[in-house]
Amino acid sequence: MKNKKPLLFLFAILLSLNVMGIGATAVYTPSIQSDGDIITPQAEVTEWVFRYNENGVLQKRLWSRTYAKWLTDWIDVK
Repeated sequence: MKNKKPLLFLFAILLSLNVMGIGATAVYTPSIQSDGDIITPQAEVTEWVFRYNENGVLQKRLWSRTYAKWLTDWIDVK
């Protein structure tokens, strides 16, 4: 019986500290939008890809690096 009383007291203290910690986190409010959170539009990134076809003619085609797709068909370079 004597050993239960200090353990019960310790448990009550730990429980009260735990409840206080939860209340402190509930008070936290995030800051309002900072300068780093502004969304800015950016241009599409493209590149020309060159090749020689079966007839030895130099051709080019526009590739979108932003969307990973071809934007044009093969065009003969003059």
